[in-house]
Amino acid sequence: MMQSDPDDTRRASFGGIAAGDLFAVANSIAALLKASVTVEDRHSRLLAFSSVPDGADASRVQTILGRQVPAHYTRFLEDAGVFQSIYRSDGPVIVEPLPEEAGASPEEQGRVAIAVRAGEEILGTIWVASSDPLSPEQEQILIDSSRLVAMHLVWQRADADVERRLGADLLAAVFEGASGSQDAARRRGLSDAPSIVLALTLHVPEDARVTQAHIAAERRKVADAFALHLSFAHARTAAGLIDDVAYGVLPLASSDAGTGAAAVRVAEQFLARVRSPLVPVIGIGRVALRLSDLRTSRSQADRALRVLRLPSVNRRVARFDDVYPEALLLELPPEATDFPSGPIARLAAYDEEHKTELVGTLRAWLDAFGDVAAAARATFVHGNTFRYRLRRVREVGGMDLDDPRVRFAAMLQLQLMALTDEMPHPDAPVRR
Repeated sequence: MMQSDPDDTRRASFGGIAAGDLFAVANSIAALLKASVTVEDRHSRLLAFSSVPDGADASRVQTILGRQVPAHYTRFLEDAGVFQSIYRSDGPVIVEPLPEEAGASPEEQGRVAIAVRAGEEILGTIWVASSDPLSPEQEQILIDSSRLVAMHLVWQRADADVERRLGADLLAAVFEGASGSQDAARRRGLSDAPSIVLALTLHVPEDARVTQAHIAAERRKVADAFALHLSFAHARTAAGLIDDVAYGVLPLASSDAGTGAAAVRVAEQFLARVRSPLVPVIGIGRVALRLSDLRTSRSQADRALRVLRLPSVNRRVARFDDVYPEALLLELPPEATDFPSGPIARLAAYDEEHKTELVGTLRAWLDAFGDVAAAARATFVHGNTFRYRLRRVREVGGMDLDDPRVRFAAMLQLQLMALTDEMPHPDAPVRR
């Protein structure tokens, strides 16, 4: 039972043990059952263990040393259906000693295991080293202990979530730049020195069959991994998940304060290592020389991220400066993106009806700054053929290509068409 007082600053406790102290819980269970105990999570990672007696078998010793049940043991237990039996049962399950063909030593002991649950969710397992069946009294002790362990695990999760939320709220306050931002920066360990903002989100492929709950869980997992990776890059990094974007503030050495190239390397290294069924993308703002500049760097990272979310963009990391033109185009008002219109619309309609390439011809000519020879090579046609097509562009589109304003309008519309070919309407939700 939880023993706490709203006005008491002492740590909460469950069963007379400080909340989250799973090692004390494991030792208490071991004392009651007179046997060695381990507590593991759903993935067979070791969370806690009781004091190790002299007679511990090899699998227990390897689990403790590696902080994880050895993979070959886990595979054997999975193939034998042991985990399924434990998860289906409401009480203890007897697990026979691992055989030597599974890599166990001859003195391997059997186990009694029980699932740790929070409602219908399996949080982990408790394993008792015992070759003999437990007595009814001992079984009840283990059942009660599983409920106690569940309370400690749920508290740990809630405590970690509170820490994450507090950190994210402080980071959001820093980005807002309001009156409390200096205090929030101090509490997050940020100093008035060059730094840069990285923004990460997950892109969901069109063919991915995932639920919103799965996306949320994956976002949390990748955000935690991102925060850890950034902390390896610099100890004073601040990171947090705000809405559906994971942000990191990465301090920079003075030698890198100009370009922020270190941030690109850190981002690329993370994406090379992280494993996710979804697609993480990272936008990077410009270098913030002072704390007050972080708000702008965050905005730029968001703008770079918006470009990376487009299906037509085939990259996963981008600095704002790398995608500045595209970011500007995406910020045009909706009425500016009603296209194609005017001459470009006439060219597109003519191409559709006559199976010609007038729009492509105009695009190549503009990309080549009016160099017909270069544009012809880019489109793999003879120079004379390209000149003929360019005359048709002028005639069909009614375009005066000698007018710089006409050229600029055409370039702008063609770039928008290339960018937003598959982009949702500005008022529609951005695909995550």
